[in-house]
Formats: sequence, C-alpha cells, structure tokens
Amino acid sequence: SVCDAISSAVCNLPSVDSEIKQQYTSNNEKLHSFFFDKFKSEIFQFELPPIRRNFLLERFNKILSNQKRIVVKLFEEEIKSIYKLANYFDLSSKDFCALFGGKRKASLDFYNQVLLPFSAIYRNTIGDSVNEEDLEIKYLFPFVADESFSFVKEFKEKYRHYPMFFILNQFLINTKDRELDIFSMRYALGKFTEPTSIDNIADEFDLSRERVRQLLVKSVQQKLSVITESEQWINYHSHKVAYLDKNSELFTEVLDSENLNISFYAFAKIYSMIFDYKYATIENSEFLIENSYYQDIIDVINSLSEMRNKKHSEAISISFKDLLCKRLYDDKFFINIIKTNVLPLLEIEFSSNEIFFEQNYIDIEKDVYDYLYSRGEPAHFDEICEYLRNKYSDTQISKTSLRQKLITSKDIIPIGKTSTFKLSHWRNIFSGNIRDLIRNILDKSDVPLGIDELTVLVTNVFENTNKNSINASLLTCNDFAQYDAGKWGLSNKTYAPEYILCDVSKKRQSFEERFSSYKEFVQEFQRLPYSSGIEEEEALYRWQRNVLLHLIDVTTEQKDQLICFIENNRHLPSNGNEVNFKRKCNEYLEFFESNYELPTRKTNSSLYYWFQKQKEVYSSYDDNRKVFFEHLLSELSSYGINF
Repeated sequence: SVCDAISSAVCNLPSVDSEIKQQYTSNNEKLHSFFFDKFKSEIFQFELPPIRRNFLLERFNKILSNQKRIVVKLFEEEIKSIYKLANYFDLSSKDFCALFGGKRKASLDFYNQVLLPFSAIYRNTIGDSVNEEDLEIKYLFPFVADESFSFVKEFKEKYRHYPMFFILNQFLINTKDRELDIFSMRYALGKFTEPTSIDNIADEFDLSRERVRQLLVKSVQQKLSVITESEQWINYHSHKVAYLDKNSELFTEVLDSENLNISFYAFAKIYSMIFDYKYATIENSEFLIENSYYQDIIDVINSLSEMRNKKHSEAISISFKDLLCKRLYDDKFFINIIKTNVLPLLEIEFSSNEIFFEQNYIDIEKDVYDYLYSRGEPAHFDEICEYLRNKYSDTQISKTSLRQKLITSKDIIPIGKTSTFKLSHWRNIFSGNIRDLIRNILDKSDVPLGIDELTVLVTNVFENTNKNSINASLLTCNDFAQYDAGKWGLSNKTYAPEYILCDVSKKRQSFEERFSSYKEFVQEFQRLPYSSGIEEEEALYRWQRNVLLHLIDVTTEQKDQLICFIENNRHLPSNGNEVNFKRKCNEYLEFFESNYELPTRKTNSSLYYWFQKQKEVYSSYDDNRKVFFEHLLSELSSYGINF
C-alpha cells in the first residue's frame, strides 16, 4: 500500500517527464517484490481479505488433521503459527529439513504432506484471479471441469449445498486411477454407461474375482473418502426416510436436479457408502433400508412372500398384530414403511391393519369334504363332479385326478365299489364292500338267507349292484356256505339242523354268470383282473386263466368270446406294474393341470425323477406302459410342451 501511494503521487506530478515515471513504476514493482519476500507471514496474517484468510486457515487445519502425530507435533513445537509457513514456501526439502535438526522424518513428512499442498493453495488464493465465491469450489473440488464449474456454483446458490452425486461422478470421470475405473465400470459411473460384471472386470484387468471384490470393498472406498467424507452429504439424508427405492422422491430429485443418468444400483452403492443403509433386492426390485430396520424389514418381506406364494383355497386376511411382534407393531414408523413400500412392492392388498390374500388354489379334497358335510349323506362320484363343475365353471377338473384324490383321502372314503363316497367319521353309514355287507347281514341273522332276501338288503346300500353280482360274490368267497333251497350262511357259523349244506362240488356257476361278473369288473375298475391279493378279483383272474388254458369245461365259442373281450380292452392295465404306471402318469398330468408347470426337483422331486427316468426307457417297454407314457406326452404337447 505504501509503494502504491508513493508511485501514484510521483506519476501525478505534472513536471515529471515520462522517463522518470517509467523509472518509478519499475522501482514500485521491485518494492512490491521486496515487501512480498520480506514480509510473507505479515501479508498472510494482516493483508489478506478475511474471506481468503479464513479459507486458508480452514484448508490448513483440514490438511493437518489428517497427518500422523509426529507431523502435528513438529508444527505445534517448532513452527507454532500457521502464518510463519509463508516464510518456508520457497525452500527446498533439504533446506527445510535442515531447520529442524534431528527431526528429519517428521520435517520431511511435513514438507511433502503439508507444506507443499498448502503452499499451492496459498499462492492461488492470494491472487486476484479467483474471487471469494469460487474459492471453496475450486479447492474443495479441483477436479471439477471448467465447463461444469458454473453448474456447481449455481446449484450451491439455489439449493444451499453442493451437488455431491454430480461432483463424485466428475471425480470419477477425471480420474486416471485404475482402481477407481474398476469402481466406475462396476456401477456404470464416470466414463462408463453400462454396469460390468465382476467376471468381466477380472478378465479386463487380469485379476481374480476375489481381488476385484477386495478393491471394491476397501481400496476404492478409501480413495473415494476425499468426496464421501464431505459434510455436504448431510443434506441428502433424512432420519424420517428408512426406505428408498427407484420411485423415492430423493432418487428422482437427485437425477433431475443434478442432471445425472445413473441407475438406482449406482445411487444405492454411493448412498450406502456414506450413510448407514444396506442395499437389497427382492423379486427383481431393489431398495435401500436403514441398518436399524434392515433385518426386520427383510424378515417381514420373506414372511409375506412365503404367505403370498402359498396355496390359498379361500380368501384370507391377517392382521398386522398377528404378523409382527409387539416391538414392531408398536413402531408406527415401521408400520408405515410396510404399508407405504413393502406391501405395494409385493403387490399384496391391505386395508387399515389387515392384509388380504385372494384364493389362488382349488383344494378339491376340502371342497368335497364341505359338500358332503353340508349334504349330510353320501354322494355319487358324478354328483360330486357336477357340484365342482358348477362351483368352478372356469376351471377344468380332471375326473381321473379327482377320483384318485378321493380314494387316497383320509377324511373321505368310498362305499365299496359303488362310486359313492362318504365322510370317514360317519359311523352309521356302511363303508365296506359288498362282501363285507353280506357278512354283516348274515352275522346278524340266526338263519341262512335266500339270494332274493340278500339282494334286497344289499341293494338298499349298494343301489347299482344286482343279483348276479351278489351271487358271484357268494360263490367266490370261502366265508360263505350254501345251504339247500338256495339259502346262504356264514361258513364259520352253526345253524339249526334243518338247514343242510349243499354239495358245492355238484354246483358251479355257469360261463355266462362268470363272464358277466368279469365284464362288470372290467367296466367298473377300467382294468383287467390280475392276482392283486383281493379275493374277488383273484377268483375272476383264475377263471380267466382256466378258460384261456381250457382247464375248465367251456366251448370254443365261449373261449373266443373271452379272448375277443380281452383284445377289445387290451389298452387297459392288465397287471400291477401297468396299474401303478398308469397311476403315475395320471399323477404327473394332474400336477401339471393343477399348477400349470411341470414338476421340478423342488416342487415334486418324486414325479420329476420318475418322469426323467421313464422318458429315457419307455420306448423299450413291450406292454401298455409304452402306450400310457406316449399318451402322457401327447397330453402335455397339447398344452404346447414338447420334449
């Protein structure tokens, strides 16, 4: 200031010629240089405008706070004042270290890590080319490109904080650090527009996948700390927001206000590095959850997903009180997260404090049980089918699978072979077969009964049977004994002497009677009789074998009748292997028709492995199993499934 005043006074004198004025001007510059070199610390302390001086003090304190204790101690004991640093700016490291005797390590670290970076900041700050408003941007974020500088400045003026996501992205764009490039590639930041898998990054940089993960977790985050540890980030966080997704107001505002085109995945990674949040994905949806709520929300999501994916045979509702523990139920903030974010994410309906799940499954067994229970009496299979068709008019119900479900049910049982079903707990309704009923009738009678009497009593329960069928049951079972006058009794029961046993060796059922029983069996059970362990069926099987081998007295014409009938029904199972195989085919088709997907290792491993095995070997079968499997494949192909 003194130099400027003298120079100005001399140059304004009218008697001074131009040569003298030039000399004074030159001397003025020398004086400036002299004062600046001689009184650097005083200029720093007293001549700088307060804004610039305070900015330098702040920058120095931040630099010093990141140093080791020996560096800080050197400053506190030897230099003491920040203003004295200006006197050391032009010294070499050798000359600077010589000032501190035996403290070479501390002085060298101070020179390199404090003095050099601070001197660069100082020289730029005291110049007139940078105004006070730009100082903070220029030195907080020196990597911000010139074309982006005005945007950062205007953003700060408008929003009262810096565009930190934009600034971090600028840092990544301008970096030449390989590890930061790895980070940018992974999350589509900086110079990269598409996310890159860890495998591809590993191939690109000739690293192991584990090494890439280590860099992303530790090294990169340390290098980004120059940005992520800024206090400016606090403007992006609200303690009232514990859940963020791509539809959240904060995310959309960041993209719009900071002119960014980054994915929520990248946003979430940055956000979770700065704040106490965790990133998660559920059913192709991604979101951030505050750490304190993370595990509770994940547990609730898993529970709700499991409940939603369960089969519901009827619409149900569950209260929040039943779903959550008392701690979470009393947390209104947590409840709001569930209602506002989680339930819409899972597409689950709710109202007030109730969650609703629509019917998504037809429980055939339960429906039939309810139907029989409300009916109060047994029902024929055709009546049950009609009821289900009316109730589920839009759904095709397989009769084969329905019959199989009813036969294997514990709560619903068939009444003999009448295709009539009752509830198992109905004790007053007979549920055995025709022979069991005949045994009960004869056991209660003190005298043998005629075939006509038995027919009346049996058809009261089994309406669809007839005298011939009842007679066949009597003749083919050793539990019954025939008496004179066409009466029947129990073989283990003693009757009055007037009832005389017939000589059964002299009486045998005719071919027509046996053939009629044989055809009835085939038509009712849709299979040929075989040695199954069931007495009545085994009797028919023995009769069939004896006729075909001509071991009993039948004509050639009668034998041909049986052969022709068997040939016409060759497509039906004729042994236990074929019966079980056809049942498996029906179970597989039923599973597909019920679930609209093929069995897998998870959904039904038994059917899955059975099908995979049979698919390889079925063509080698020389019996009906090949036909049954080809029919199964044909049925599946009609739904557009090909193998």
